[in-house]
Amino acid sequence: MKIPWYLRGTNRIRDWGAGLSGRVVLLLIMVVLGGMGFWANLFDLVIAQEIATPVGTVTPSLLQPTDTSTALPPSPTPSVTLPPTPGPDEILEDRIDRIFAGMTVADRVGQLFVVEFQGNRIGPRSDIAELIEEYRVGGVVISPQNRNFSNLGGATPEEVARLTNRLQALAYGIYLSQADALNPLKSILVIPDNLPFALDQQLPLQLPLLIGVNQRGDGLPETALRAGFTDIPSQMALGATWNPALVEEIAAILGRELHSVGVNLLLGPILDVLEQPRPDLVTGLVTFGGDPFWVGRMGKAYVSGVHRGSAGQVATVAGHFPGLGGTDRRLHEEVATIQKSPQELLRIELPPFAAVTERASGILRSDGDMTATEALMSGHIRFSSFQGGRERTPPISLAQELGILLGLSEFAPWREQGGILMSDALGVLAVRRYYD
Repeated sequence: MKIPWYLRGTNRIRDWGAGLSGRVVLLLIMVVLGGMGFWANLFDLVIAQEIATPVGTVTPSLLQPTDTSTALPPSPTPSVTLPPTPGPDEILEDRIDRIFAGMTVADRVGQLFVVEFQGNRIGPRSDIAELIEEYRVGGVVISPQNRNFSNLGGATPEEVARLTNRLQALAYGIYLSQADALNPLKSILVIPDNLPFALDQQLPLQLPLLIGVNQRGDGLPETALRAGFTDIPSQMALGATWNPALVEEIAAILGRELHSVGVNLLLGPILDVLEQPRPDLVTGLVTFGGDPFWVGRMGKAYVSGVHRGSAGQVATVAGHFPGLGGTDRRLHEEVATIQKSPQELLRIELPPFAAVTERASGILRSDGDMTATEALMSGHIRFSSFQGGRERTPPISLAQELGILLGLSEFAPWREQGGILMSDALGVLAVRRYYD
């Protein structure tokens, strides 16, 4: 698939992991759209679920009165075994199967990508319109750094709500005007009449987008939504409280506010175990601390709070698997190599991630756990103990060894029940230097 010119060599693309079926991404998309109001209703109108009428009901015949002395004994009523009633997970799986079967290969590949874009122009011929309509991307990440919205004054929540509604409209082939973006049910949907038409023009996929943000607290640069939103403490400050209940309450506020403006994907929490407390590194103040047990416990509370506050409508992506706490350099500038044995990795880096993947996510499955995350974000780093330390060794986020870690007993069941892997940004300097 040809990459548009405005994405080449930039830090604007993330994906859901090599070898991942787009089917599990559809699962995440569908389960977080239930509280999206207008877009949930429109999705159900476009792709209506077929509910089969149970069969096997028997209506006995009415026999005419006969001479009871010569009448034959009545035939036994045949027993009919009804098929088992499908549960909510089976119904959703069937619905996903039917949607997935109707998608082209290009559709499925496009759904695996989450992209950033410049500016807030959402109309016809805009860059983001092309990415959604032609390249079928499955989601976007919005930020003030890309000028998608501003944090000036107190109108940011309204500005973001308009932006997310207009982005979701694009996924349905609808150009929603800025003035009508806060009330799509009663608004006039603007369909431009000056678009070029071709025989190979694609119809919209009509699947809602995943819309994500970085919202890790403590202001810039880790908090995208600021003006008009609650000031959330950094993860380091929350970890210093040693109070999981308080962490859950703070995260519930975050989840509620994200959901209220149409954001359904939180790129967090960060579960790296900090070994070298240096604020200039990627971990900085955005991790809960240096104790693997407590980082995992706080991470579970944070995920649970986001889910509770958003009524299960905001998914979390815990990073940076398998752990960046031991790095000594800026990961956006070069691929760091961590000199740790597999035993150290199992003892220090991996336990927090295992804590939030003990069971399937309560968003993805009816029998799941609300303290479990929907996705893990992989970090661009080398682990010399099982990858080697050569210069041309790829970061683990792009290497086969990542699958070995996900196959461990701590993660394999979660993965089999819908757990998703998302890469960190693919356009960072570290990755570009490796491929250059």
